[in-house]
Amino acid sequence: MTAIEKELLSQIGEELVDLTRFNLTVAAVSLDSSRNNLAASRLAESFNYILIDDGGIEIVANSYWTAIEYGLPVGTAVPIAALIEWAKRYRIKPKSGSFEGMIFNIQRAIIRRGTKARPFVEQTLLDADKQIGAYIERYVDLSLSLS
Repeated sequence: MTAIEKELLSQIGEELVDLTRFNLTVAAVSLDSSRNNLAASRLAESFNYILIDDGGIEIVANSYWTAIEYGLPVGTAVPIAALIEWAKRYRIKPKSGSFEGMIFNIQRAIIRRGTKARPFVEQTLLDADKQIGAYIERYVDLSLSLS
């Protein structure tokens, strides 16, 4: 892979990461505007890209993306430690009772009801097709004009 190709793929990778973050935020807000939009979430922060030797780009994220994309099925017990970290990060406090009681109740509610899916991957793939096409067209135009 040439330096120019690597630079082009890196630019595309950065755009794809931004696009993935954007679609995650849109998917989260579309269900309920009062909910956490995930824009500043650990999931959004984890998105990155890897250039593959064959010229491909792989978007990587922490494993939590599947819980957002597909939701959590009824019966899923989210670890208490993860719920405590989440509540502290977003400064969620109980209306009444203890913090620990609130966390326990949230865990029980997820076990009873699961969580709704907030799909963002499909839209990201559709948008990525458009973005990549635009980058390739710009690169080809630039290459031809430099010749």
